[in-house]
Amino acid sequence: MRWLIWLRDTSPSDTNPSGTNPTQALALCTSAKVLSETNHTLKYHAGRDFEQRQLHMKWLRDNLNEQIEHYPEGVPFSGKDPNDYHVHAAATALADTALTDTEQLDTPTPRPVTLLTFNRPSDFTKRAATERYSIQTPDDFLFELIEAGHQAHIPLSELNLDTETSPPTSNLEAHIRLLKRAKCPRFAKVIARLNSQRS
Repeated sequence: MRWLIWLRDTSPSDTNPSGTNPTQALALCTSAKVLSETNHTLKYHAGRDFEQRQLHMKWLRDNLNEQIEHYPEGVPFSGKDPNDYHVHAAATALADTALTDTEQLDTPTPRPVTLLTFNRPSDFTKRAATERYSIQTPDDFLFELIEAGHQAHIPLSELNLDTETSPPTSNLEAHIRLLKRAKCPRFAKVIARLNSQRS
């Protein structure tokens, strides 16, 4: 998550054809229910105490572009896991909002909505190819973002802080190992390559 936040904050802004309404090229959104599940995971699986969880959840909320408080009911759902309906509904709602924004802001195409998850796409939908959002693992998303040219905006020399509100860690090699443990081996390999190029 820290990499996503940092890449968003270092990405160039997009502008519509009239040169107004600049927006960030990358926006981070989630739902209140997903945040609640994150808090539960921190408590029962990561062993965080109450104060640690409060600080971490505040940091997450402060760094989101949008938090969906209520996901819509009645969105057609073909996923295998009924407990993931709220994720599908929230992603669909975001895609609908992006389409509305496109019409109102006079932009040529809607901003794409990508659901980042390590779950199987079939948990959310049987028709991933026709949904209004795409599904990717965090590793694939970050890897493709870098390979698409975002590496020009990664000042690796600034990776010298190790707080949750800053880029990943003072020890880049250690963080590369953490990325691999976090199921992001392709992204870790790219960061290692960029780091070796600047050495």
